[in-house]
Amino acid sequence: MATLVRKKICSSIQKAGFYSLMVDETKDLSKQKQISFVVRYVDGDTKPAAIKERFLTFHSAASLDAESLTQYILNTLSNYNLDPQLMVSQGYDGAAVMSGHCSGVQQCVRQVAPHAIYVHCYAHILNLVLVDCVKNNSFASEFFSLLQSLYVLLSTSKAHVVFIDKQKELYPNKPTKELKRLSDTRYACRSLTLDVIAGTYDCIIATLEHIAEDADKAKAIEAAGLLHQAHSFKFLACLIIFQRLMNITKSLSDQL
Repeated sequence: MATLVRKKICSSIQKAGFYSLMVDETKDLSKQKQISFVVRYVDGDTKPAAIKERFLTFHSAASLDAESLTQYILNTLSNYNLDPQLMVSQGYDGAAVMSGHCSGVQQCVRQVAPHAIYVHCYAHILNLVLVDCVKNNSFASEFFSLLQSLYVLLSTSKAHVVFIDKQKELYPNKPTKELKRLSDTRYACRSLTLDVIAGTYDCIIATLEHIAEDADKAKAIEAAGLLHQAHSFKFLACLIIFQRLMNITKSLSDQL
């Protein structure tokens, strides 16, 4: 089925005549590095014609230098009979290995696809803006550092069990939720973390109270400190404010 879908996508791209390519590096569940390929083109088979954005494939990446990444891209295009001469734009993040105008991937690709202008991913630009804004605001920086500390504590095996049990006890008819690691590369997705914390706040407090009475004094002191912070008006105000702000930026990031 996947092969048939991919063939149909490639056929539509070839009919369109021109296309854009978006490439990004990611990791699978086994922590192996992969490159994802997404193509964007005008589908003339629909009435009226519509812009389509389709995932094409993953490619294992043993090396992430500019030369290797360029070869992965060109090999993938060749495997799916996509002419690089018909590529009109290439979209990556702003990392130097991708965006460098002298020896970056975008410049190497342009040697065989001269019409493929480089476009810095707008979602990534939004992410960089959010990161810089938080770093320059002491309240925001302190708040998200506290969230990271909460994640680290509640992701330990013993604390995690308590956190899940508290959810089952306080919200017996609702599915349990997991705290998410904060990411600097997908900053807008912090809205998911804030939603989980707001939705399980009572359970987090109950979990910290439980750990604060633990025989492990190091964990007990850490939990007591986090409990004091989580009870504060400052924490609750930041939680409400940033949950609303991040939900807005998450919508914008998804659109971009």
